[in-house]
Amino acid sequence: MLSHREHAPQLEQDDFVMSNHSISQSTSLLFPTSDEEILAIAQAKVDLSNGAALSEHSAQAHIKRILEIFGQKLPVKEVPAHQTGDYAIVLHSLSPDEQHQFCKRVLEEIREIPFVSVIESAERVGPFLNLTLRAETVLQDFEAYLALSPEQLGTNTSLQGKKYLVDYSSPNIGKSLHVGHLGTTLVGQVLSNILEANTATVFRVNHLGDWGTPLGMLKVAFERWGDTPAMHALSDTPSKYYSTLYQRFHEVAKEDEHLRELAKKEFQKLEQGDSESRSFWQRVRSESVNELEQLYHRLGIRFDAYIGEAYYESDLPKTCELLSGHPEAFFDANCQVIEFQDPRLGSALIRKSDGATTYLTRDIAAAAKRKELFHPDHVLYVIGNEQSQHMRQLFEVMRHFAFLEDGQSAHHVGIGLITQKGAKISSRGGGAFALEEYLETVRTRAREKLEENGVSPELLDESAEKVALGAVYFHQVQSEPSKGCEFDLEKILDFQGKTGPYVQYTAVRIASLLRKLEEPLMPVSAEEKLTLDFPPSYHQLLIQAARLPVVVDQSAQQLSPHPLAHYLHKLAQATNTAYHEKHLLSADFNERKQLARVLRCAYHTLEHGLRLLNISVPDAM
Repeated sequence: MLSHREHAPQLEQDDFVMSNHSISQSTSLLFPTSDEEILAIAQAKVDLSNGAALSEHSAQAHIKRILEIFGQKLPVKEVPAHQTGDYAIVLHSLSPDEQHQFCKRVLEEIREIPFVSVIESAERVGPFLNLTLRAETVLQDFEAYLALSPEQLGTNTSLQGKKYLVDYSSPNIGKSLHVGHLGTTLVGQVLSNILEANTATVFRVNHLGDWGTPLGMLKVAFERWGDTPAMHALSDTPSKYYSTLYQRFHEVAKEDEHLRELAKKEFQKLEQGDSESRSFWQRVRSESVNELEQLYHRLGIRFDAYIGEAYYESDLPKTCELLSGHPEAFFDANCQVIEFQDPRLGSALIRKSDGATTYLTRDIAAAAKRKELFHPDHVLYVIGNEQSQHMRQLFEVMRHFAFLEDGQSAHHVGIGLITQKGAKISSRGGGAFALEEYLETVRTRAREKLEENGVSPELLDESAEKVALGAVYFHQVQSEPSKGCEFDLEKILDFQGKTGPYVQYTAVRIASLLRKLEEPLMPVSAEEKLTLDFPPSYHQLLIQAARLPVVVDQSAQQLSPHPLAHYLHKLAQATNTAYHEKHLLSADFNERKQLARVLRCAYHTLEHGLRLLNISVPDAM
């Protein structure tokens, strides 16, 4: 199971005050206890949003202005492989005749446009119009890029004033995170980074699964088997302790259906405020979150708030009442149901015959409350592809009851599975592959490779951790989120492939070279003018480095980190090509200084782009 979105908690706000007190002593995660606290979080995030625009005077901005003059809105991208030029205007959306007429007009009139001195030449190649920039344009772009502070690299103001709420990770309490949680957790984090780099205000929310009948199951299992020596041996790892109890419950319940009735009654007691049930719930939640935070810290994951399903408990009665007014809603054997007219949506259970709500009802309650408290322009649900039907039903209800107003939207960023040899990845025991086990598998192999490369013992452990996390993150985000990815340990750790370690290794290599040259690793300042006629590979490297803000914008527009991951791999390739074409150690002093500045910029662009992907550059590889 990837998420709690099949059964999860609710509770009253007084209980949040009690349970949060114990958690706040040992964690930095924020659990709001009231709407006022959430409003304060939201306002603080809005106040922090601030960015710097780079692209107004960049070459790509000029090209877009050219397109506007010729009455077209066409994509501008890097030139396809094996073609010449610096940027390509993509003509696919035009008919063959329109392509011909557009290119003919541009080629005839482009020199008549005063500001188009930025273009050296233009060439039609199939469905592309390839533009080559003048050398002065490349330097101007690069100098504008250098004028940014290190914190502003890769930023632009394309989403300034927009508010996004990103719902990601969202595990159940009392269970271990497994590899199925990896996609929603990593992609949600990276998308949030990218949106913020486009100066959007981003609210990062962990919609924790902290309510539902499984709490009743755990309570029954705890009372029956929780005090045995075997269970005591697991008590230092709450996820293993509670997961074992949960599994034991289901094993016994196969033979004893009475257990399920007991679990329902235990959950009803929890809903009714029974003090013993509440105390047990608080214990499970507190211990689970403390353990979760340790793993999140290792992964570099952060949230603005944990606002789990329990927070919306008091809103559920009015939510059910609201939904009863839906034109396609009805009651069937005491169950509240919406039978959507659109056959693709099917039917949605709102309230069960025993009065319990469903996870769809709780998501609807959350959507209404989020509109009230955050006023987001866009809500992103970063969860598995298998929840697509649930998302379609949720969005239909949100539209019907105007939880989404004009200009606002909700998106399901679907996450594909991590597979191994085409099958769902599992642990050595055949069950779900625990996330920590997955990370340790990658880290162990990364450490072996670094040891083979001669990394010193004092740097080995820290570098292995960074390389392992870089491999895991890059592997997850290098393709569209919905496509999933295939786990191949050697491939994801390949220092020469399209991998995180390849990009990291390029940055480490440039840093090492600059140290040998006694060149500072600090970012290049705008005062460090570039006046040299660069070798072709360095010319291309300048163009690639200055594209980072454009690519970050592209990733935000597509709601996918993969354009940024693809760009960083291309930038690493361009860096290595330049490095090999002109060896700085053999260059004279002035040339070396000039080329070193380009490599310094490449290093910081790689380092910052990796940071947006939540990847660090190791000290040694």
